[in-house]
Amino acid sequence: MKAGNQVLRIRFSKHGLMKYIGHLDVMRYFQKAVRRAGIDVAFSEGFSPHPIMSFAQPLGVGLESNGEYMDLEICSLEIAGRPTPETKGSGSSSEDCLTASAGPTPDTEGTGSSLEDCQSLGAGHSAQETEGGGSLFENCQTREDRQESSLSRKAALRNILEALNSVAAEGIRAEQAVILPEKTENAMASVASASYTLTFRQGREPSFPLKEAISDFLSAEEVLVKKKTKKGERELNLRALVYELSLIEGQDREGGNKAETDPIPSLNSQQKGSCAEISLYMRVCASSGDNVKPKLLIQTLYDKYGAGTLSDTDLFITRENLYDREGKALIDRGCPY
Repeated sequence: MKAGNQVLRIRFSKHGLMKYIGHLDVMRYFQKAVRRAGIDVAFSEGFSPHPIMSFAQPLGVGLESNGEYMDLEICSLEIAGRPTPETKGSGSSSEDCLTASAGPTPDTEGTGSSLEDCQSLGAGHSAQETEGGGSLFENCQTREDRQESSLSRKAALRNILEALNSVAAEGIRAEQAVILPEKTENAMASVASASYTLTFRQGREPSFPLKEAISDFLSAEEVLVKKKTKKGERELNLRALVYELSLIEGQDREGGNKAETDPIPSLNSQQKGSCAEISLYMRVCASSGDNVKPKLLIQTLYDKYGAGTLSDTDLFITRENLYDREGKALIDRGCPY
């Protein structure tokens, strides 16, 4: 990465007809969207320069998601054709900083604000030395500058999200943006697990007691299954790769929390009307070597009870988020300011 550049991590959602768009097309989409949004993106060198961006684990075609990730290297936080973002608040950014740091410091027991205390110190040339070195007035100024810079960066990140969403196709929406610290692993290398929500289509619910099947699976020490790979089949212990599994009952996909958190309809009204109220939540291994697909886990439960083969149309699957080896969501690795 060039000196002075920064890396943004953007979480975006993918719903509706966009779930039928493959990973390579999503990459090409964002190359165009970033350019149209006017983001000051960094380009690779050579005869065929392209925006420097990388994506986390590809999402299967037909799956929706609330937690897809893109790392984007930028030269600055400015947006072409847009004014420099101003911090929100009743007054100036200095006043907003002052509000955020209200209250006297341990060294200034006056009744005024910390900024007034700093100003009085400066006016009287009271150069009280602090333990960290430098006068108290200088330290107050530095703290206020940091707070003002933080508010400015937060507004700039919000401006980038608005710019991306203003040129977005229906079904894709940028949800969050953070600035990554230096030497942070890229999104693809960071992924260790993924969470999913699965909803059974009406009339396709399992014929066996699902709650009992989940309990039996979680209490087992070992569940051996055969997984198809490019080189054939291999046996793995599925139980060790499932970190969370629970049944969500009485939750209609058409209403409730889903309608509040998902502003973009994921299905048309006819499809929504055919959704059952039985859903599953799971968090499974998503590393490159032992990636677990949700359908494999559900099919394993079906096989135990002899319930037949699970069809691709039996379930609506939504990926909720991606996590690193410490169990943190990838977006939490950055600084939201």
